[in-house]
Amino acid sequence: LNRAIPLEVGSLAALQTLDLSHNQLGSTIPSELGNLAQLQILDLGNNLIIGGIPASFGTLTSLQQLDCSSGLFSGTIPPELGNLTALQSLNLSNNQFSGTLPPELGNLTSLITLNLGNNMFGSALPLQLGNLSVLQTMLLSNNAFTGALPPALGNLDALRTLDLSHNQLSSSIPAALGGAASLQTLNLSSNQLSSSIPAALSSLSTLQVLNFTANTLTGGIPPEFNALDALLTLDLSHNRLSGAIPPQLGGLASLQTLNLSTNLLSGAIPPDLGALTTLQTLDLSHNQLSSTIPGALGSLLNLQTLALNANLLSGLIPTQLNALASLVTLNLSSNQLSGGIPKELGTGTLTALQTLNLGTNLLTGSLPVELGNLSALQTLDLSYNKLSGSLPNLGALTHLTSLLLHRNAFSGSIPTWLSSLADLPTLRLANNKFTGGIPAGLGSLAHLQYLDLSTNLLTGALPAELGNLSSLLELNLYDNQLSGGIPPSLGNLASLGILNLSKNLLSGSIPPELGNLAALGTLYLHNNQLTGSLPPELGNLAALKTLILSRNRLSGAIPPEIGNLTALEGLYIANNLLTG
Repeated sequence: LNRAIPLEVGSLAALQTLDLSHNQLGSTIPSELGNLAQLQILDLGNNLIIGGIPASFGTLTSLQQLDCSSGLFSGTIPPELGNLTALQSLNLSNNQFSGTLPPELGNLTSLITLNLGNNMFGSALPLQLGNLSVLQTMLLSNNAFTGALPPALGNLDALRTLDLSHNQLSSSIPAALGGAASLQTLNLSSNQLSSSIPAALSSLSTLQVLNFTANTLTGGIPPEFNALDALLTLDLSHNRLSGAIPPQLGGLASLQTLNLSTNLLSGAIPPDLGALTTLQTLDLSHNQLSSTIPGALGSLLNLQTLALNANLLSGLIPTQLNALASLVTLNLSSNQLSGGIPKELGTGTLTALQTLNLGTNLLTGSLPVELGNLSALQTLDLSYNKLSGSLPNLGALTHLTSLLLHRNAFSGSIPTWLSSLADLPTLRLANNKFTGGIPAGLGSLAHLQYLDLSTNLLTGALPAELGNLSSLLELNLYDNQLSGGIPPSLGNLASLGILNLSKNLLSGSIPPELGNLAALGTLYLHNNQLTGSLPPELGNLAALKTLILSRNRLSGAIPPEIGNLTALEGLYIANNLLTG
């Protein structure tokens, strides 16, 4: 179908069900449909109908289901819909309705499901919604509702799902919501709600999901929440909650997700959380938590994500974490953890671990070879620590996509086993004490996009094999003691955006093949011993924004082709032997 609804449909006086859903019906709804006095089910969802709902629908007093979802409807809800006292389901979601909700909706006392999500409704919620005594589902998310939550919603003792997320609701959460005794899902996320969380919500004994993320709630987490025996998800992240984490939360025996991240919580992590044996996600990141990581967390055998990053945690990494057989992500970065990386992390049951992030701590000692047993690992981030010694053989980690060891004190040569990491896109070994040459085998890493070996003590020539890295976006070899010429093969790196070979001992001329690097935005060759003239082919680098060739021994005239670099923002060629 690809036309308007025929007016003649309004003459079908005995019609009880009209299902025109999932077509391509267009134009507006004919007001004649209001003549279908016997109609009980009207489904116009998933069409291309425009305009509003006719006020004549208010005469369909037998109507039990009205579905106009997922279309192009606009305008306001006619107050006449309040006459549909037999209506059990009203679905106007995924449209462009706007304006205020008519208070007459409070007359729909048979309504079980109200779905107005993903529209452009605004203004305050009408108090009369508290009259919908048999309502089980209220979905009003992704609109622009403002003002306070009506306390009368707490009168809806049949309500199971209340989703008001992604609006602009403000003021405090009314304690009266604790009266909605059948509530299973309460989602008030992504609003502007403030003040403290009312302890009265702890009376919602059937509640399974409590999501208040992305508001401006303050005060502490009510310890009374330990009474929420059915709770599966508690998400209070991205607020301004303060104080300690109540140890009473360890009594939530059914809890699967606990997300308290991005708040102002302080004090120690309660060991009581180790009793949450059904927990799958524990995210306490981006707070001000201090003291040590409790070893009791090693009892969370169903845990898949443990995120304690960006806190003030200190002390050792507990070896008990090696028992977390279901763990996929372990993020302890940006703390003040000290001591060594426990070898037990690689000798336990962490066979599912994909992300290990211990970056930005105070860790010392060598890298345990046992980490090579973490066969599922994809990301290993140990950057910004004080780790030392040579790198053990981790070549068995063939699923690695990110190896971040920069800003440590690792020494010895760059190991040849790195060439066995065939799927690796990111390798950062910068700011260490690596010596020796760059292994030619790195040129076999076909998926490599970022190679940063800068600020080490590397010597020898640049391997021509680096020109085989066809996926490379960034090559940074800054601040080493590399010598010899720049391989012409680097001109094959068609995707390269950043090339930094500065502050080395490179000699010879700049290869004209670099003019083939069409995607290059940054070229740093300064502080070397380069000689010869500037190749005119550099004028082909149409994307180039910064060119630094200063402090070399370049000679001859500046080629006029440099004038073709129309995107260039910075040109630095000082301290050379160039002539006019």
